[in-house]
Amino acid sequence: MKRFNFPPKLWVTSLVGLVFLGLAIDHTVASSKSDPFYDGISLYERVIQKVQTYYVEDVDMEAMTRHSIKGALEILDPHTTFFEPKDYEDLMVHTEGEFGGLGIQISIRDKYLTVMTPISGTPAERAGIRSGDRILKIAGKLTKGTTLEKAVDQMRGKPGTTVVITIAREGETDPVDYEIQRAIIKIKSVPFIGLVQDSIGYLQLTTFSQDAGEAVRKGVDSLLSLGAKGIIFDMRYNPGGLLTQAREVSSVFIPENKLVVFTKGRLKSYSDSLVTSVKPSIPLGMPLVVLVNGASASAAEIVSGAVQDWDCGVILGDTTFGKGSVQTVLPIDKDRHIKLTTAFYYTPSGRCINRPENGIRGDGDSKDADDQIVGEDEDVKTETKDSVKVEKEVFFTANKRPVFGGGGIIPDTIVADHAEPYMVRKLMLKDLFFIFANQVYPSFEKEGVKIDTKFDVSEALLERFYNFLDTSKFDYSTVAENKLSDFKVYVGMKKDTAIDSATLAYVRSSLGIEDSLRATKLLGELEGILLQARRAELKEESEAIRRGLRMALLVREMGQDNDYIYKVKLSHDSQVAAAVALIKSPKNYKALLTPKKR
Repeated sequence: MKRFNFPPKLWVTSLVGLVFLGLAIDHTVASSKSDPFYDGISLYERVIQKVQTYYVEDVDMEAMTRHSIKGALEILDPHTTFFEPKDYEDLMVHTEGEFGGLGIQISIRDKYLTVMTPISGTPAERAGIRSGDRILKIAGKLTKGTTLEKAVDQMRGKPGTTVVITIAREGETDPVDYEIQRAIIKIKSVPFIGLVQDSIGYLQLTTFSQDAGEAVRKGVDSLLSLGAKGIIFDMRYNPGGLLTQAREVSSVFIPENKLVVFTKGRLKSYSDSLVTSVKPSIPLGMPLVVLVNGASASAAEIVSGAVQDWDCGVILGDTTFGKGSVQTVLPIDKDRHIKLTTAFYYTPSGRCINRPENGIRGDGDSKDADDQIVGEDEDVKTETKDSVKVEKEVFFTANKRPVFGGGGIIPDTIVADHAEPYMVRKLMLKDLFFIFANQVYPSFEKEGVKIDTKFDVSEALLERFYNFLDTSKFDYSTVAENKLSDFKVYVGMKKDTAIDSATLAYVRSSLGIEDSLRATKLLGELEGILLQARRAELKEESEAIRRGLRMALLVREMGQDNDYIYKVKLSHDSQVAAAVALIKSPKNYKALLTPKKR
């Protein structure tokens, strides 16, 4: 999110710089004051002097300085970064214009490089990348210890080129490599506006760009002109954007002169507030349901928190990401800069939006240093929301309803998103729906197949897709088949250069000719059984596969931004269905906005 433009400049001098510029603090003064800041500088100076004087070899003091700065910043939140001149130049380049990328918004969560959201219509979304995925490697390089800026730089590149990212996902047994082709990423802030059911309007906001407030206001006005009797405002997978637009979007739904958000930092100059300044577009009392999920972050959390605190609508979905901090880029000297977290965001009721693990992480004495940085090489463990214990302080809305702190915005009613079946995710991983659609599309005109709103996937087309999978070079094997393949390599029945020849020779010699033939026969039978099981599993998910094929062919015919495409997606959306049901039930809607009697 873009930072506040506060008038004062805060000139930050690095701790190491004080030593090397000859500005070290007198030891006696430091001790007499018993000030941790001066004591720390004094301690560091003494250590560095000992190293420079007594270490067995000459020391690269410049390299030591850089590592000292990096180590010092690692105990802070993941958004704090030191920029060398080239790093700062790259930052400026990446904040403007189009770029070749994957379409992923990332952050650091629980010390891992984590996908906040795949952007709609991008290569990442088509490949099946999901919110919460942990990126362990980029182009084969571990992300452990990387910064957000470096990770973004590694994933961006020339459109048309590919990059492999290694993903660990909750519920999956092993990390998976995703080879994704870079493309020009264009983000439309409001991709769809329309009526979904029984005069219920739907409006999606994907990002808080410069025109977000105006686009949302026009969208709501359009829905009202169509006769909308209630509105669903979708901010799922919205990573945020411009802070000023959070106020403008809030003003569409919240009465005039109401607090939207306030910030608090250690310095008063970094404490401020935003208030709605115009009358809302939505009529007083009209049902409003705001959809959020774990990929809704920053400005999206500000808006949903304000709507919730003023009881202007019901928040539905899952707890938001919890990115509620202000970053400010401050100069160190002529060429170097530091991006620091200078304040946190708070909702009108006083809830801090920022999740605790995005805040100060302590002095590092209580944990091993490796636990303080991003990513791990092995033994990846995922945690469910229930396993992460965060103290939830109680706050109250305008109607005196209790709402809870602890980071992120907790919805008024939790509705889990529908996850695609395992086999369908495997097909999405390799973009097989779209590859097949592009392959068969040219033949449809000759065959007299018309792709329109009445188009459906026939049994013949479904069988054609299964045949495509059987003859395809793409691997969509099950976990059991992969384990069997590993076993065949282990016993020497299949080659793998990763296993040394001595191991293979030992395994082969341990099996006699008769046992070897018998084992080969049994493994072949097992392979056939697993293949049949795979095909049976595919047929069990035939409806989901039909939906994937139909969507791919409709997009091939109509384009990604076609209104009908959005309506098809929404028709299979469990959270949208829950929002529609809530708006159609005034009693249930009102109950969620009314405090319960004790």
